[in-house]
Amino acid sequence: MRKLVLVHGRSQQNKDATALKREWLDALHAGFRAAGIDTRIDEADVAFPYYGDTLAQLADDVQVPAAEVIVAGPGDVGDGEREFIGAVVAEAVAKAGLSEADIRAAAEAGLIELGPLNWPWVLAALRALDRSPGLSGAGIALATRDVYTYLRNAGVQRVIDRGVVTAMAGGGDTVVVAHSLGTVVAYNPADTVALHPLDHAHFPVTPTVDNYLGVHNPTPNRHGISGYLGDPVVARRVHDALIG
Repeated sequence: MRKLVLVHGRSQQNKDATALKREWLDALHAGFRAAGIDTRIDEADVAFPYYGDTLAQLADDVQVPAAEVIVAGPGDVGDGEREFIGAVVAEAVAKAGLSEADIRAAAEAGLIELGPLNWPWVLAALRALDRSPGLSGAGIALATRDVYTYLRNAGVQRVIDRGVVTAMAGGGDTVVVAHSLGTVVAYNPADTVALHPLDHAHFPVTPTVDNYLGVHNPTPNRHGISGYLGDPVVARRVHDALIG
């Protein structure tokens, strides 16, 4: 069986790394059972690079308090960060099917200038997302800030990447399962790969890269790792990769 590396996402600070690793494996084993697979993975054979506390500490050094993300005015964050958050929020609005009328209705007072990079529009859009079932405007904004901090702060990135690269090192093939911000982290240590999109044109691998949209994640925020690993299709893909 190939080596398995699990890369967690954001908001994992102040947690026990061993318990968190076991939570991932329990969810994966549940997915195995749902898929009719009688396989168990020994915890000792799995690498789980835990960076939750480190990321939180480093992010606190470079960010304004997290709550200010939702109420910040144009002067409270840099132009680059404001543009980054705005672009992500605009994408979330599009995927949620919200209209400009929905966003105007969410504005606290008066009309707002339209446009994804206009800060009043972004704040109103976050409030509109909060009104949509299963979505959290605050969660989107805070997650986006973590991603921005990781991508734009070389010091933060080096520290986090170092631990993940160490976990991936060693002989033989490695199967990487990453979640949320962890997918950004896992993708970034291999910069030569990141030069091109992960599609069949650049990487004619078998099986081909598959964007599976069939997961029905039952976790409270619809984003918990157990809701993904417990899916039989996802679990089978991981299993098949592990056994080669």
